[in-house]
Amino acid sequence: MTADEYDDLIRFAIAGDRPVKTVRTESGGLQVLGWDWKRKIFVPAPEHFMEMMAPQGRDIEFVDEETFEARVDDLLFA
Repeated sequence: MTADEYDDLIRFAIAGDRPVKTVRTESGGLQVLGWDWKRKIFVPAPEHFMEMMAPQGRDIEFVDEETFEARVDDLLFA
């Protein structure tokens, strides 16, 4: 897999009301992180993997990074 193809896997989404994103790991893998409402941080969210990789028919909206960060800011400072 090339770097460009790998970058295509970095995604930002709202799954229902939950912000979810994919990130690179230090070892070069891919991890799905979801917003933890109680702690107000991102935590591993493997339950959203299929939504992020195969969203057809799922309650998920992909957004650009700027829109995603604005949504997270709203959650942090609300």
